[in-house]
Amino acid sequence: MARKSPRTDISVEEVRALLDFDPVTGVLTWKPRPTRVDHMRADGRWNARYANKPVHLRASKTYRAIRINGILYKAHRIAWLHYYGQWPGAIIDHKDGVRHTYRLDNLREASYSLNAMNSRRRSDNASGMKGVDFVKRIGKWRARIGIGRANKYLGVFDHPESAQAAYRNAANSLHGEFARPD
Repeated sequence: MARKSPRTDISVEEVRALLDFDPVTGVLTWKPRPTRVDHMRADGRWNARYANKPVHLRASKTYRAIRINGILYKAHRIAWLHYYGQWPGAIIDHKDGVRHTYRLDNLREASYSLNAMNSRRRSDNASGMKGVDFVKRIGKWRARIGIGRANKYLGVFDHPESAQAAYRNAANSLHGEFARPD
């Protein structure tokens, strides 16, 4: 299945004319709009309500978005564009896994594979430990780790803590800075 490419139809100049971005706090704020004589009332009303205030972000199931000129853009991608002056690659990874933080030190470009390495434990994980499951037929704990599209078998263990330690070691060595062993 082909992935939907992110929107890139707004320029950095337009974004910087409309928004301010604080890279330390990750807050996006609306800039005042210049009032024109023929539209003074409408622009003045907009400025009174929104100018110099944080952007109200629309929440979806996955990411928060900003509506600009009637089009929704992912907020973390707009923050990246505003700061670096160019659209990011396919994926922006949130280092801490919190999708609604836009501090620049929390964002990094990644591939789909690297982004998956930084994922959290699945909600349907019965063991409570990432990369560890119980094999009933042998009565032992199994550790596996994903590499690309394949799983690497790390072994079976008598205790879940041993399996988790094996997963942590493999995650740190194979995934490097993108490792999220817990």
